[in-house]
Amino acid sequence: MLKLRTKTTKTVPAQLPLRGTVDVILRIIIDKIEIDKNGITPKGYYYYLDENNLVVKLCDIGPKAYQLWDVIIQIENNQMVAPLASAVNLYENVMQRLEEFFELQQQMETGQNYGTLPGDWEADINIE
Repeated sequence: MLKLRTKTTKTVPAQLPLRGTVDVILRIIIDKIEIDKNGITPKGYYYYLDENNLVVKLCDIGPKAYQLWDVIIQIENNQMVAPLASAVNLYENVMQRLEEFFELQQQMETGQNYGTLPGDWEADINIE
């Protein structure tokens, strides 16, 4: 599971019953990966914690996050990601690639996800 948060507050749409916007630390969680013969789809959502430390879901990770195997192979062959760190630990390798592909996706979508930039994100160690 990948949990990230922005280093600074971001302005996001307030969720009902509130109206307007709120300034919050934006968070994302990727808690599932679906793999099929065509590619990989990360599953998760953007959210923030309200004043009671309750999760307020903003949206699911969209279909843009889907990666075709051909694209993944191209990215790896062109060394756009680091070599896998472990020769024996599948979990570490999957988590490494998940983080790297998240960073690449953020670069492609700069400013589109609640105004975030690739450098806005850090590990979220908050336990809900």
